[in-house]
Amino acid sequence: MYTVTETSPGAEWTVSGSPTTVTVPTDGGTGTATISNTRKLGSLEVTKVVNWNGVTPDTGQTFEICITGASYPSGNCQNADYDGGVLSWNNLIPGVYTVTETSPGAEWTVSGSPTTVTVPTDGGTGTATITNTHLHSTISGLVWNDLDANGFMDGLDAGLADVEVALYRTDDTLAMTTTTGIDGTYTFTDVIPTSYYLLVSMPPDVAFAPKQTSGPPGQHYSIFDPVSCRTDTLTPQGGDTVVDQDGGVYCKKDISGMVFLDVNQNAGYDQGEPGLKYVWVSLYLDDGDDVFDSNADTLITSTQSSGVDGTFLFSGLDPGTYFVVETNPGNYGSTTPDVQTVAVEGSCPASSVAATVYFGDVSPTAVTLMEFVADVVKGKVHLSWQTSFEQELSGFVVWRSVVAEGPYKPVSPLIPATNSPTGAAYEWFDTGVDSASYWYQLQSLPDEQFFGPLNVRPEPETGYVHIYMPMVRR
Repeated sequence: MYTVTETSPGAEWTVSGSPTTVTVPTDGGTGTATISNTRKLGSLEVTKVVNWNGVTPDTGQTFEICITGASYPSGNCQNADYDGGVLSWNNLIPGVYTVTETSPGAEWTVSGSPTTVTVPTDGGTGTATITNTHLHSTISGLVWNDLDANGFMDGLDAGLADVEVALYRTDDTLAMTTTTGIDGTYTFTDVIPTSYYLLVSMPPDVAFAPKQTSGPPGQHYSIFDPVSCRTDTLTPQGGDTVVDQDGGVYCKKDISGMVFLDVNQNAGYDQGEPGLKYVWVSLYLDDGDDVFDSNADTLITSTQSSGVDGTFLFSGLDPGTYFVVETNPGNYGSTTPDVQTVAVEGSCPASSVAATVYFGDVSPTAVTLMEFVADVVKGKVHLSWQTSFEQELSGFVVWRSVVAEGPYKPVSPLIPATNSPTGAAYEWFDTGVDSASYWYQLQSLPDEQFFGPLNVRPEPETGYVHIYMPMVRR
């Protein structure tokens, strides 16, 4: 009897039939034995890791992993689901295999592919790990001071610093905020891909220029809606860099001014010269030709100089060329142009007053009367008047009539004037009246100008007040 044994051929083989015993027959025959060697096969496992990185997973997403090597010289591929997992290839001829992931798209970063894996000869398993991470996005832009509010960055326009820009999801939840740098630029990084809009909240005196849809190559143009102060919807994909989310803004301006009595007639306002109230001042927007035409230019608004100082104000104006127009009161003359041009520029954050306009007027007579009042006091007629300017005036005389048309007769002595360049207040009581209705005029001397008439009925219980507030010089 003989023992048959195969010396180990190596770990890559399995051996069957060894050792074994064989009997050599006594009759001269042959004893036999069979020993079989089978080459061991291995396996390969790829662990697929998917990091959605805060993005809502797409359950339809798949990732293709392919191997090439001795068993699959032309390659063999399998798919992993959206949440990854382990892919296995079994019964592989031992050796080196290349593991590669087919590109999942620009929104992913892939680590661990391609890689080589050795399938061991001892029938073991080679392993690899491929990790996919969903990329975030970047959104950037520029906010600039659009001086002429045309929606394009041109001329002397420059970036605005310290402007807060907010990124909102389309369900109006705030995603993040940032602030423009010294050059007006801003950037949002690590933006999770979804749908957004940008919003810049403006104070009342700041506005966006008109929205533009395109511009010359290389020129910034404003894409923010001037009413909502927001952009259209943005839907960046992973890895996208969204640029040119630009907005031009400007600061609204005021035009202030004063109508004054030009006492020394030097065509300029001097400290102490009185203001003129109730003077109409109008504001027009130029039609682009730099020439005032009340029929062609746009009337923005009209106002009256107000208060004892004669001031007026046009506020909240957009950039442009404006004409400030004075309508002279009565037969007053002007020492300054009645039409003055003001160029309004939307600079930020400069003073809100673009310009101060002065209109100088001169009275053709010795006195400017601001109001003439009659009321009843204990059955007497109390007359009072206020001037805003006097020069070379001797005084006043009160005239009375029982009918508006006259005749009028003087009923007061000469009431001396102060001749103050800023005016004065006066009063006089008419005691020679009964319960009839009376009409009064006020005469200034020596120019013999009359103001009025005004009417009053001196009844103790039913008397009333009449105020004459001259809009024109009579």
